[in-house]
Amino acid sequence: MTQNVSSQDLVKILKHKPELTTKQLLSILDAWKGDVTINENDVESVLLKNPHIFKVSESNPLCWVHVSETFIDEKVLKQINKTVRISKLSELSELSELSELSELSESTESTESTEEESSFSYDSLAELRKKLLDLTARNSLINYRFPAGSSLRLIDELPDQITEVLRDGQEMSFLSVKQPTEAELLAKGFLEKDPQTNEIKKVKESKSDAWAKELGFDVSYDLPVQGIEKKEIHNDCDLQTLLYAPSLESRLRLIRSKSEAAIEETGANILYLAIGFLEWYESEDSDKKRMSPLFTLPVQLTRASRPNRNAEFTYKITLKGDGLVTNITLKRLLHNDFDLFLPDVSESTNPEDYFQEIKDTILISKPRWRVRRQASLVLLNFSKQVIYNDLDPENWPNDSSIEDHPVIASMFGGEEAEGNSMLPPDDYSVDGIAEIHESYPLIDRADTSQHSALIDAVNGDNLVIIGPPGSGKSQTITNMIAALISNGKRVLFVAEKMAALNVVKERLDDANLGDFCLELHSHKTNKQKILNDINSRLSKHKKFKSSVEIGIEINFYEKYKKTLNTYAAHINSEWKSTELTIHEILMKTARYREELKINPEDYVFPGIDGDSLTEFHRRELIEEADVFKRAYNDVSGHSPNGEIRKNIWYGLTNTRLASAQSNQLIDELTKWNSRLSELNDYWEGLNVDLHLDMGSSPSLEDISEVITMVDSLPELIGNEPLLLIPLLIKDGHDVSNWLSTYKTIHSSYPNLLNVLSASCVLESETVNNLKVIKTKTHEFGIDDKQKIGEFKQIAINIYSLQNDLTPVSNHLDKIGAVVSNGLSNCFKSTMGGVQEFETLISLMNALDSTLWRHRDPIYDNPDLDPLLKEITNSLKVLMPLHGDLTGTFNLSQSPLLSIPEINEHLSTYNKGGLFKWFSSKWRASRITIRELSSLSKPKVKRVVKLVPAYIEYLEGLASLDEVNKGNPAFADIYDGVNTPIDQANTLRGWYRLVRQEYGFGFNERAQIGDELISLEQNLAVKILGDANNGLLEQIQGLTKILERSKQVFVQNTLLSDQNSDLKNIAEGLSSSCELLLPLITNTVNGDEHSFHELTSVIDDVIAQQNRVLGWLDNPLTKQLNDSGFNLNIDPNKVNSAQIRTLDSFVHIFDVVSSSAMLTSSFIESPTEERYKKFGEIKAVLNESIQEVIRSKESFYSFGEVVESDWLAECSKDLNSIIARNIQAIDNPDWLHSWLQYILVKAKLVRSGKENIVCKIESGEIDISHILSVIELVMYYYLAQEILSEDSFTSNFNGIEQKEIRVKFQQVDKKIMQLQQEVVAYNADQVEIPPGISTGKVGKYTELSLLLHNIGLKKPRISIRKLIRNASKSIQSLTPCLMMSPMSVAQYLVPGEYEFDVVIMDEASQIRPEDALGAIARGKQIIVVGDPKQLPPTNFFQRVDSDLDDDEIMAIQQTESILETVQPTFKNRLLQWHYRSQHESLIDFSNQKFYDSRLIIFPSPFNQTQEFGIHYKRVRSGFFSARRNVNEAKAVVLAIADQMSKYPADSIGVVAMNSEQCLEIERQFEQLVKDQPKLAELNALNQESVRPLFIKNLENVQGDERDVIIISMTYGPLKQNSTTMHQRFGPINSQDGWRRLNVLFTRSKKRMLVYSSMDPGFILSHSTSSRGVVALKNWLEYCETKHIPQYEHNDKSPDSDFEIAVINSLRDHGYECEPQLGVAGFYLDIAVRDPGMPGRFLLGIECDGATYHSAKSARDRDRLRQEILESMGWDIYRIWSTDWFYNPSAQLSPIIKTLDKLKTSVRETPEAITNTTASIDNDSSEEESLVNVQFNEVQEDFSPRSTIDYENVESSGALEDQLINYRDSVIKKQFPDTSANSRLLRGNLLEALVEYKPVSKNEFLEVIPDYLRQKTSREEAKAHLDIVLQIIAKYD
Repeated sequence: MTQNVSSQDLVKILKHKPELTTKQLLSILDAWKGDVTINENDVESVLLKNPHIFKVSESNPLCWVHVSETFIDEKVLKQINKTVRISKLSELSELSELSELSELSESTESTESTEEESSFSYDSLAELRKKLLDLTARNSLINYRFPAGSSLRLIDELPDQITEVLRDGQEMSFLSVKQPTEAELLAKGFLEKDPQTNEIKKVKESKSDAWAKELGFDVSYDLPVQGIEKKEIHNDCDLQTLLYAPSLESRLRLIRSKSEAAIEETGANILYLAIGFLEWYESEDSDKKRMSPLFTLPVQLTRASRPNRNAEFTYKITLKGDGLVTNITLKRLLHNDFDLFLPDVSESTNPEDYFQEIKDTILISKPRWRVRRQASLVLLNFSKQVIYNDLDPENWPNDSSIEDHPVIASMFGGEEAEGNSMLPPDDYSVDGIAEIHESYPLIDRADTSQHSALIDAVNGDNLVIIGPPGSGKSQTITNMIAALISNGKRVLFVAEKMAALNVVKERLDDANLGDFCLELHSHKTNKQKILNDINSRLSKHKKFKSSVEIGIEINFYEKYKKTLNTYAAHINSEWKSTELTIHEILMKTARYREELKINPEDYVFPGIDGDSLTEFHRRELIEEADVFKRAYNDVSGHSPNGEIRKNIWYGLTNTRLASAQSNQLIDELTKWNSRLSELNDYWEGLNVDLHLDMGSSPSLEDISEVITMVDSLPELIGNEPLLLIPLLIKDGHDVSNWLSTYKTIHSSYPNLLNVLSASCVLESETVNNLKVIKTKTHEFGIDDKQKIGEFKQIAINIYSLQNDLTPVSNHLDKIGAVVSNGLSNCFKSTMGGVQEFETLISLMNALDSTLWRHRDPIYDNPDLDPLLKEITNSLKVLMPLHGDLTGTFNLSQSPLLSIPEINEHLSTYNKGGLFKWFSSKWRASRITIRELSSLSKPKVKRVVKLVPAYIEYLEGLASLDEVNKGNPAFADIYDGVNTPIDQANTLRGWYRLVRQEYGFGFNERAQIGDELISLEQNLAVKILGDANNGLLEQIQGLTKILERSKQVFVQNTLLSDQNSDLKNIAEGLSSSCELLLPLITNTVNGDEHSFHELTSVIDDVIAQQNRVLGWLDNPLTKQLNDSGFNLNIDPNKVNSAQIRTLDSFVHIFDVVSSSAMLTSSFIESPTEERYKKFGEIKAVLNESIQEVIRSKESFYSFGEVVESDWLAECSKDLNSIIARNIQAIDNPDWLHSWLQYILVKAKLVRSGKENIVCKIESGEIDISHILSVIELVMYYYLAQEILSEDSFTSNFNGIEQKEIRVKFQQVDKKIMQLQQEVVAYNADQVEIPPGISTGKVGKYTELSLLLHNIGLKKPRISIRKLIRNASKSIQSLTPCLMMSPMSVAQYLVPGEYEFDVVIMDEASQIRPEDALGAIARGKQIIVVGDPKQLPPTNFFQRVDSDLDDDEIMAIQQTESILETVQPTFKNRLLQWHYRSQHESLIDFSNQKFYDSRLIIFPSPFNQTQEFGIHYKRVRSGFFSARRNVNEAKAVVLAIADQMSKYPADSIGVVAMNSEQCLEIERQFEQLVKDQPKLAELNALNQESVRPLFIKNLENVQGDERDVIIISMTYGPLKQNSTTMHQRFGPINSQDGWRRLNVLFTRSKKRMLVYSSMDPGFILSHSTSSRGVVALKNWLEYCETKHIPQYEHNDKSPDSDFEIAVINSLRDHGYECEPQLGVAGFYLDIAVRDPGMPGRFLLGIECDGATYHSAKSARDRDRLRQEILESMGWDIYRIWSTDWFYNPSAQLSPIIKTLDKLKTSVRETPEAITNTTASIDNDSSEEESLVNVQFNEVQEDFSPRSTIDYENVESSGALEDQLINYRDSVIKKQFPDTSANSRLLRGNLLEALVEYKPVSKNEFLEVIPDYLRQKTSREEAKAHLDIVLQIIAKYD
């Protein structure tokens, strides 16, 4: 029941307690009146109508204040509120005397005095709220001025009709005023024509409002009053304006741009259709009118993606679902200043009704004031007043008061904040956290820093996450939200920027978790969408399934992770005492091994093991080698060419020689040299006497060789023909071979005669017969293992074969003629035919003749086998039973009783006891059992005894019957127990044999089987009769002969061909035998020899015959026979004595002919005397050589000389050795330094390094490499020790490890996918409160309310009411709400929504006062942002304070909530940079703003147009009127160019201020209109996920695009000037550098920087702001590349691995960059593309320190590579152990990959080869931007130059400059254009001078249409842009 409140009631209360708010009054009235409902409006109405109530006392004239106004006393108010709320209001319902209110007051005071004073600063909170509500005339909500750039006024429309159309969801368009033609203007007197010159002159302005009036429009902005009948124009969806089309389009473009910027930046819709304004005055005597909007409809302004036929973009508005908003700011002002109450606007209020309500209330008191019936599209900000209300403590319930929130209390001094150093703690070791997957799940990739932040979030920490640009804030938030809702947490995700919410929502949508999030950001909030989203969620409720396989995948993940971590830790662990890791040892080994190309095992020395080879010991070894190196270099300096082997004392090794012993050493050397000289002199004498022809200086070896040869000469036995020696040597006869042939002839005879007859061996005529035998044996294919005797026997059998074959063939032919075609193959006289005959007869005999008639096709079914088996087994049981039961039971008939009945009777009978005969049942059973028998008088007991067997028989028979019924194939044969089962099994077995032999199918053999099975029985009997009566035996005999023949004639093709006719075979074999048998019989001795022996001997006979003929033909045979030798080849005529003489002669001849010296001597004298002389000199030479050897050994012994080294540099002749010795004898002074060297060398040798020394001295190793050799050996043997002792390393398998990494990556990704299912399932396990679903619909709540409105076509409920009344259901269904700070205040009623976690993104842009409402609704706060990025946007912001400095809280002095909480919250820093695909895009900010703390991944592209920063200098640009028109043109062309060349890339444009932003937008829009191709590209772009944006510096944070085009905007004041103002807008401010940081970090692929100023234009000094300095540095960076780029990082290789790989790849023609990168992460090796040096082909990584340094397996083995690959890298990993074992095997696939990826030089694009750095510096290129002609752009949208306007006269008045240009340029080019059509004719020239348009957009807007239409198209195309440039230059 509702009751009105009287003024008397209020007076009583207020007199007793004057300081009350309306809310308190309501509380007291509620308690006082009991259950009566008090209407708040009634209370306020009474108060307003009774102002005397406020004058209770003179001391307190304003005792009552409205609920939403400032407080009188916060402490008093707080205590009053507590008292009223704590009191049981039901107990106050019986108050009858207001004296009790006095007690209530006293109670309040008592409570106040006893409670400890609160430390909460309500004053500071009030000051923060004051920032939100501006009650000054600056606020457009109070004083709206209809600014031209931000409003669009309407005419002649009806307020209610507009509202009705929009509420119906329809779109409304804007109508322009039709532009007049010249004729129309002449007719209306706006223009006149000069009768003499025909020149058109302007009489008056033809502005749009004036022309509209001429057209009959009601041009008053006051709208008409709605009558009974509407005009036709009031029944449409069009809104009439007073603007021409170009101006209307320009105005709407600007309004849309500003409204969208506000939505994107603050989440607040500021675009409204304001209908009705309150016109009021500040005082009674004031004449200054104020206009305040009254009825405001929130609308959305949209633009068509393509221009219409008139080249105009169509704009439309629709109603947004934000709900109608009361102008609370005006309401507060009216109440504060005028004691007036502004009525509230409800959802159902209409404008006309609202106007009338204001007239009935406010205007009664203020007659000067009035409601102006005007309508305008306006920009208004109501968001602050919503937040203002939300922060009123009075609006928060006591159990969740804003001041009691711990975080807010700490901000306002209520609680002591936890201390915090603001330094982020170390990241968690995520690999070591148990249950990491269960408690801290990931649904998106996350590096360790991101995962650590998630862990803090799940653990409940209040947290600040510092996320520099591109560090993955959104993916971190996505993972957080998923983990939190999976753990049952309710999340509020808050961001002012729409882009920040969008990207997180998109990621959650991609993870199929978007349904659990409800977007309530102002931009996306409308009832229908909310209900659709909720409906979508409801449709999936309880339908999510938890992943059943995630546990298995986690186990695999942990397994792979452990393996990878173990390896990374182990390979980088130190080995024993070396202080080196295993990786370092292996890589050092591999490096030095590849560099030196030597086998370290050849250089081993002792003492190499991990325990002894400490760092100190290694340095000792290196120093020792270094000393040797210096000594070696000193000694080698005394040698020719620096070679130590050429040192004159090389070879001397006695380290014990003292300097005093030098003379003795030289004496020993002198003695040796003397003996050498003596020997040399004796030899020279012999050489002359014996004609030795040996030269003047032999070597000792030569002399020794002579002695050896002389020793080998035999004693003469007599008769040796020595005189023949010269002749034989001259003719070159081979005497030894001749004699050897003779001996071989005689030694071969015994073996030949063993096999063959003598005539065959000795007579050459018989050899031809032998050749025939051999040829025919091979031709007939006779097996060479067959004996001759066996061949003879088989030949006899073959002869008989021919005789027996004819009758058999005839018999077979007769049978074949009567059988079917299928069987005829078995009766053919062929090899195959007789075999098939035998097989057929065998199978026919296998079936008993009695069973042939029982054959049946059913037996040909393999499915019969299991059935027969089952029946057979059953019959084995049934047949004995059948025998036992026959005679007692009639088994041929079925019993009348069923088996259960028989069983029952048997049971009854057996249970009969002593009195069974008295049981009728028993007796009946007895009779029944007896009747079962077939006997006439059966004995019952016998029958009873057999009944169980009978039952078993019946059951078995029934089972058998069932089997048969289930398998009807056997039905025709089945006959119960009488089934002929044995016969059936026999027949089935025979059929099985037939099919096993012949098979099934359509081939010939299968057809035989088919025919046999169906063969007529009579025919079968006849065939068997013939076969068994001798035919089979005959055929078997033939077959035996044929098989034996096959064994003999193994290669006979007839015998192997199954189709060969037997007659042909017999004839062929017979002819072969007839030919061979006689020959063999006549030539071979015996039958035991094989054909192999025979053919071998035949070859020997042939060879023997050849030897004999050759020997006889040899001239030596005749010469020796002529010399007295009588040699004979007859084996019986051999002369042994002659052979011995010949042996001696051949020996002498061989020795003499093999020595040039002996040959020379014997040719001169082949006599016995000369032969004996050689024997005499042997003794003398032996003695001389021994003297030389003794003296040499004495010298060698004294000096410990190594002969090979001493004589290394001289030849072997005696003169050379003598000369070498003399060199040493003549230089005794060099001996000292040599002795010093060998002492150092000896030390090295004693330590085991002899091999190294030897290799160095031999020149195999250069002395400069000795240190590397020592290191190689050390590390190699350490590596060997590792591999022998460390099984982990030695057993390492790189292929397996690579596969584990791949599987780890796959499992990690799969787990993230499965986690999405788990999260969805967990979040879905909630019960949705049904709420109230009965009674009035308006009382519905929760799910009932949602379902009701989902079912409505046009739900009427407001969003706020929907969200308030279904709060629990909404949070159950969508545990994550995504909102802006304004929508939080607008839609979430205080106390109705509580969140476990509040996450704020882009917190550096959220003001503290805007964030408090969201914070107050959460238990845990996570703030995400970057203090180095943009501060909060100054949309409608006012800052002032009435507090003293010492009363101001810290929160009032911080600009953002991030800055506020950062000192008190735990901080986390995200370090990995993901966004930039080229490091130049982030490097500047990283170094300048982040102290190089970011981890940046290098790009594979160094010099490319697609990646990096490209700097474009716009020399024609200048800054005027806060914009740079020419630079805007360059940017617009760049947009078009990028859209054309890279249609898939997203584009963003950023200008330095809003004016330049608008200029670019206008120019681009015009270009789109002019170019259909660009219009199409732009339309496609706008439909993409990331459409083009054009923004200014202030509102680009949070955005990213593939391409960012920057207009630097600022520049010189005039073209080609170098001076400019040093004002750079917000960049000059204290935080200007933060804006630049945001600007420089938005692009993913490339950044195009267009600048009209050089770095030198900017003047920086010590007092310059950081922003200005950064701007100057940035331009320098773009222009000159001052900040080092990765290609110039000068970083040397980080490890021996890198050196080894780089050197190996260089050998294959590939250059590499080691340690590629700029910050945080460096790629071990990057391989350049030989054909495109600006590109890297491949990245190579090892498993060293960088690999091990990763904080988790995911970072190390997945994310790093994944990020690099996403940037375009191909990554190849080499494992240390694999590289150590086989570098070539690891290098081979790399080389193959590189060869496949590389670009040949001829393919290199010119654009790339001409680029010198990743940042294009086009400063030398003049930007001829003005030459893009009107209505025409080149196909590629690039600028085109036709005329150089720079040379046009630029001094004097603008009109003079234009006239000069017209006369000097245009007229010359277009002399025939009529005067009235010229571009610069009189009236158009006048308009240009008046309006000064500087762009085509402005030209279209300000120049009247009739002037444009009459202008020459050709002149406009060629010169309009230049004319506009002249104007801009002048301006």
